[in-house]
Amino acid sequence: MRSDRTIARPNQPLQPTHSAVTRLACATRAPAGGRLNGGVSQTERRHPWLVALAIILAAGAGVALGGDPSAGQSCGKPCREHPKLVGPCFKAHGRMSIYNGNPTYRIWPVGTKRLLGVSLGVYLLPGYCNLPPAIEGKLSLGSDLFADFVVCPFEASEAGHMQLVCVESASNEVVSPKARHH
Repeated sequence: MRSDRTIARPNQPLQPTHSAVTRLACATRAPAGGRLNGGVSQTERRHPWLVALAIILAAGAGVALGGDPSAGQSCGKPCREHPKLVGPCFKAHGRMSIYNGNPTYRIWPVGTKRLLGVSLGVYLLPGYCNLPPAIEGKLSLGSDLFADFVVCPFEASEAGHMQLVCVESASNEVVSPKARHH
């Protein structure tokens, strides 16, 4: 492989590689004569998936560039009204973090060895809010949210097992950079 990051294609000269965004931007330019077929470029006609990809990337760019992921989203009925709860809601002072795995959002109640998993899968029902967008929007892979959470259990507490819950609310919120573990 050459150091200038080129790739060889059969019967074609070496061409430099580009990022997906650069390729997309270059591929959707109209030919020198302008647009073909009533405003649809030749590339758009031949590769409609590029247009779909551009729309998806543009939609995700708002969140990636600091847009509010909760903007315009209605969460639905509050967690405390969820029909699959097995007990009363309770307070937990803890740290909410994003994890790799399921459930993605977990709360560690400070001073314990427990984890509460925010269920966005098994107990997710249309019309009910398991995690308010205002809380979810404060988290990132590089930060944690310390708060006084009100959570409602989907499962009974069992030693040695993560308890699945939904989040009703959070107060006294503090966003802090994620602690680095060595």
